[in-house]
Amino acid sequence: MKNKRFTAALLALALCLPGMGGCSSKAPAPAEAGDSAPVRPAAYTVGGEPVRCNGESLPMPEAGISLQRAVKAGDGAFLYGTDEQGNGRFFLLDGDSLEIAEIDVFGREKAEDIAASPDGGLAVLRIDEKGNYTISAWTGEGTPATTALDLSAYDNGMIHRFHAADKGFFLELPLRVLAVDKNGGVLQDYGEFQGAQTVVVTDEKTLLIQNETNAAALGPGQTPGTAVIELGGDFAPGRSYHVEPLFTQFYAGAGDQLLAYMDHVLYQYDYASGSSTALINVLTSSMEPSSLVPLRDGQYFSLNRGSPTLWRPADGEETAVLTLATYKLSFAMENAIQMFNASHSSYVIEPIDYAQYDTYETVDAGLTRLTGDIISGKAPDIYDLRYFTPGNLAAKGLLEDLKPWFETDGGSSYEELLPCVRENAEFNGGLYELIPAFRLVTLCGDRSTVGEDWGVERFLQLAQEQPPQALFGPEMTRRDFLSYVLCFMKDELYSEETLSCDFSSEAFLALLRYAKELPEDFQGDGNQGETMGRAYAGEQLLVLRDFRDSIVDEISLLNSCFSGEAQFVGFPTGSGSGFGIAPCDWLGMSASGLHKEGVWEFFRFLLSEDAARWFMGLPSAGPVYTKVLDKVTAKAVENLPSAWGASSGGPVNFTGTPVEAEAMRAQVNAMLEKAGCITVCDSTVLDIVTDCAQAYFQGGKPVEEVAREIQSKVGIYLSEQYG
Repeated sequence: MKNKRFTAALLALALCLPGMGGCSSKAPAPAEAGDSAPVRPAAYTVGGEPVRCNGESLPMPEAGISLQRAVKAGDGAFLYGTDEQGNGRFFLLDGDSLEIAEIDVFGREKAEDIAASPDGGLAVLRIDEKGNYTISAWTGEGTPATTALDLSAYDNGMIHRFHAADKGFFLELPLRVLAVDKNGGVLQDYGEFQGAQTVVVTDEKTLLIQNETNAAALGPGQTPGTAVIELGGDFAPGRSYHVEPLFTQFYAGAGDQLLAYMDHVLYQYDYASGSSTALINVLTSSMEPSSLVPLRDGQYFSLNRGSPTLWRPADGEETAVLTLATYKLSFAMENAIQMFNASHSSYVIEPIDYAQYDTYETVDAGLTRLTGDIISGKAPDIYDLRYFTPGNLAAKGLLEDLKPWFETDGGSSYEELLPCVRENAEFNGGLYELIPAFRLVTLCGDRSTVGEDWGVERFLQLAQEQPPQALFGPEMTRRDFLSYVLCFMKDELYSEETLSCDFSSEAFLALLRYAKELPEDFQGDGNQGETMGRAYAGEQLLVLRDFRDSIVDEISLLNSCFSGEAQFVGFPTGSGSGFGIAPCDWLGMSASGLHKEGVWEFFRFLLSEDAARWFMGLPSAGPVYTKVLDKVTAKAVENLPSAWGASSGGPVNFTGTPVEAEAMRAQVNAMLEKAGCITVCDSTVLDIVTDCAQAYFQGGKPVEEVAREIQSKVGIYLSEQYG
């Protein structure tokens, strides 16, 4: 072990030794801040430009270790992970040599968390055989001292995270933070708190940080923000500070520096003055911020997917930064971007998430701003299309046709896209949207229910025999039902390409009449069960399902629900199939972007096998789809799927029917071949239909007159937006 500073500093983190008296479980009164009037800086300012960092994997002393936790310790870090046998393992990263050595003094039981004291000691949180929490502490010599924690005075004694201080420990519980001494006795209870809160122990200060996300709990004139409370050596609250930004994670920097993370950027945060300096663009660096440890000389350490990684600024490298305009970036896309950025040096993707502009007064202000920026011509390199109609943007010349990129790419082929994806996504002969993965949406039921000739006529016959809840369950509302009608019957009702529409068909009128029987809102009390459980118990006759990459398991389970042979017949339509696809994510390339080659490189990556695992859907690229289907089918053949469900009568448990590999693959492929639409409804068309239909639902107009009004307004909308 080469960290001399660490060895010299491991002196004084001892816990109570065996034989020392226990502490009372009586909870002390919550502590109050020493200064009741928090300091409020005059303004909040941000300086500096965040840089991108390159990551370098550091070697472990032994292969097969998956690291789960890293905490700052002097100039280095303590690490905790598990080996291939599931044993707990502890390590030290030397801040000078950047070598990792094992600490073999705690045994190999799993740990709940680890912490480093200000003087460099290592403490380990565990749960003993009786289910009680214990903390073991090691000072660098001898055997770790261990004590038990008594949290029986608190309703929920689960510890999310703990931190070591000179004179004891801080315990983060779900609704409160406690300070305990080295005997485990509670010294301070900082009171129940509804927002996120944590403790940061720097070299010079100990801070209790609270994210005031619960606006209802604030006093008159207060606004949500970040509260930073300085704690004294006796753990008592001292001066407090209030700053508006809602940082999401905090880290101890050098000396008394506080680092904070928000919207994919790491900042140096001076809470006393209200100023922050941007340091690192975490997303373009492909850095996972949850385990970030600052090192000397501007370097950082983190765990990236369980691997120890050293980060250095990438200054001087010529890298094109591609912007992705998004709103509430999905977890899957965030991980895919990190993977791409980590493996590509010529281009990096930088999301601009407009959700940062949402306010408590206007929850979708960011989406409104994103729409406004697009209209005003502030084009990104990549559009997140989840909240837009791609054909609308394509008609306005904002999106690039991807077909030529497929045709000139030696490594990709347009024909490799599954037909259900490329055929349903095409617009005016071009492809303006990339769907990396999708869910298959359709309806199924028992053979005796759906009959031999399924369609609107058979559905209406069922509707006369059964109340709506017995068909679709209580969750199906009028608006939901009409959105499915518009999706699955779109080709029968209107076309953006020909600017035509026809809402006079008997099939549409019949389904509009049925919608009147559905509730306007879902009023569940928690006792109505859920779809699969109700189907198994015979309480729900039809299941409208979106199938992800678990499609084989779900088909097997639905077979059990419906007499051993579920019939996948599709949503009732006049002439369509009633099968559709729902994109897991949805992107478009800007027609005016300067880095189209980089965007295409990113799009190709999203269709790869490496990226497919993040989307939890069926891959759009044929070769990747085949691999995924073979894998999930083989798994279901070996192990029958099982499910826990809930009916109105209580929980139900059941297993699926046996899976025969070749027949199952043929069934899934046949279902995909029937997919005839993208089940994402144009919100404006849906608003027109639901608004006009209110006059019929309330008994003021006949359904035929309402249909004519819908047709007129949809026709005007199509001419305005696509003409």
